[in-house]
Amino acid sequence: MRPEDIKAAINGAEAHRHQAWQAGDTKAAADLAAQIDLLWDAWRHTQRLYHSAEGSTRARPPGYKI
Repeated sequence: MRPEDIKAAINGAEAHRHQAWQAGDTKAAADLAAQIDLLWDAWRHTQRLYHSAEGSTRARPPGYKI
C-alpha cells in the first residue's frame, strides 16, 4: 500500500471508531483501535530512511559513511 492509502484507511477507521464509541459499542471501538495501531505501524514502515520500492534494506542514505 502507498502511504497515502494507509493514511486514508487510518482516517476511515478513526471515524468508525469514534462512531462506535459514541454508540456505546466499546468492543468494536477497541477492535478498531487495534486495527489503527497496525495501520500506523505499516505507515511508519513506509517512512523509514532505508525503505525503497525494491525492498532493499541494504540501501544507505545519501552521504552515509561507514
